[in-house]
Amino acid sequence: MHQYLIELASLMAVFSFAIVAPGADTAMVMRQAMLYGRRATILTSFGIGTSLLFHVTYTILGLGLIISKSILLFNVIKWLGVAYLIYIGIQSLRAGTTVIAVNALEKAMRPDQSAGKAFLLGLLANALNPKPVFFFLSILSTLISHETPVAVKVC
Repeated sequence: MHQYLIELASLMAVFSFAIVAPGADTAMVMRQAMLYGRRATILTSFGIGTSLLFHVTYTILGLGLIISKSILLFNVIKWLGVAYLIYIGIQSLRAGTTVIAVNALEKAMRPDQSAGKAFLLGLLANALNPKPVFFFLSILSTLISHETPVAVKVC
């Protein structure tokens, strides 16, 4: 059980950095906050979280299937994941700053957004973004041992 706690701590350390790194989801949440307010922002965030749950689930199940068929293929995916993480790390260090301007009059004139539309917007924004797929595949294949039971990975 101790080795699983080390894997979990490693994942939490990586996720703590990934959470603060801006991306498409951050831009969508900021847009919703500026245009539609707190309620739409929270619903959009729940949509993003639901989509992330699906990404993690099929990544864990897919890695389990790959491991059961070929340890060599798993190792290839693992090292491709390491290369991808290095690539996005370098890209984030090279990225410049972005300035966002909000027109208060335009914000005041916007009608409220429905709860379903706000949730669906977050869900689709994340589900259609290919980055989370590669991110979770690289993180999970790199930090989680192939001997870790699927029940532990899911919990």
